[in-house]
This record gives sequence, C-alpha cells and structure tokens, in this order.
Amino acid sequence: MKIISDITKEPVFPAWSGERTAVAIGKFDGVHLGHQRLLQEIIAKKREGMLACVLTFDPLPEVFFGDGAERVLTTLEEKHSLLGELGIDLMVILPFDAQTASTPPEDFVRDILQGCLHAAFVAAGDDLSFGDHGKGNFALLRRMAPECGFTAFQVEKAQYNGQAISSTLVRSFVERGQMEDAAACLGHPYAVHGTVVHGRALGRTIDIPTINIIPSAEKLLPPFGVYYTDVLFDGDEAIHHGMTNIGVKPTVQES
Repeated sequence: MKIISDITKEPVFPAWSGERTAVAIGKFDGVHLGHQRLLQEIIAKKREGMLACVLTFDPLPEVFFGDGAERVLTTLEEKHSLLGELGIDLMVILPFDAQTASTPPEDFVRDILQGCLHAAFVAAGDDLSFGDHGKGNFALLRRMAPECGFTAFQVEKAQYNGQAISSTLVRSFVERGQMEDAAACLGHPYAVHGTVVHGRALGRTIDIPTINIIPSAEKLLPPFGVYYTDVLFDGDEAIHHGMTNIGVKPTVQES
C-alpha cells in the first residue's frame, strides 16, 4: 500500500493522469467493523479499475482541538498495517491544522477529492463532517457529486448489541477493560505495538522469561491489570501465547 504522508506537499497523481479512485473519508481510528463496511465498498470498485483510497487525518481532529491528553485506538503505523491487510491501495494523510480546519467544505471537495484524488466514487457514513466548523457533510457530497464527476455512496453504521459501532464506543470498552466487547466491535483483538527494551532479566532466572514493550505515548491502553495475549514479533510468523501486565511491576522492588 502506498502512503502519501502530506497531501499538501506531495501530489497524489499528475494533473494529466488518467487514474481514478474510490475514496473513503474518515478518521478510521480502530479500523472497526463500521469502518470495514465502508472500506468494502471502495475495495469492490477495484473491479472497475479504480484504486481503493483512504483519506484520513493526522492528528485526529479531537486530538488537535483537545488538551493533548486524548489517546488513539490505532497509531498511524497500526492503521497503515490494518488498511494494507484489508486490500487498500493508497492511504492519503491530510495534516489536520488550523488551515485544514477552516477550509470551506466546497473547496475540500473540489481541491482534494476532485483535484488531488481524481475521485470517481466516494463512500462515507452519515456522520461525516469536514471543512470549516465541520459544515461539510454527506448531503454536500451528494449535491456536488455531479459537478465534480464522482458518485457519492452513503454507508449505514454497523451495530453491536443495539448500539452503533463507533470509535467512541470501542474506546469506552477499552477504557473499562472490556476487551471481548472491544474485539467484537473491531472484528479483531485489540492490539498494542511497541518497541522491546531490556529490563533487569529477572524472569529468566525463574524460567519465566519476559519482555518489556514501550508503546507509543498516544496509544490508548486498557486499565492496569494482567491480560491473556497473543504475541507476534517482526519477521516471525509464529504466534506466541503469553500473559501481559499493563502498569507497574507489582512483585519486583527496585534495589
């Protein structure tokens, strides 16, 4: 999967290019079942010769407008991995800043969707918002579609136990440690990627070797506790079963 890390600096296609895309717009935090329903629509358009393209934002709008304490379900690296596994051809990242937030939504459609992405098909949920004060919505997309040469397709939300699946719902499950519910909404277990660092190597002295993983600072973690986990290492296709302690080292005192 190709990544355009800053659409404002790196053109997606030359102006003369005949490439056409099927675009899904969204934050895609978690890449949950609701997102996957959206992605299936654009992936299906690959049969018509279109590239399946995800247009997303970094940082997420709620992080940009928040106090800096917000945590994400999927880091940009994790999102890239999940989208690639699903069959997305292109992930285009729009830096979210004051300029992006104040863009007139009509300019967003003409300049980004039509001009940069050469969109022929655009899929979005009914809660889509973009542009100045979030005034852009699906109704605007549908109204501008004939002018800009694309088809606008609205996707209904997926449901879990009578609730619409959203990143907010998944985040609430993770924050409460309800990992089975989170996994049911995600369609996959909640995952934490990180860097392995050396510790004091005490575990191997009692035949229980351990590893220490440092996740990204922006990653949302479940509450402190011990969790059953499947562990994968880069370059190793095997799945290793383990127990993961999130939080402090309860039985080991620093000397």
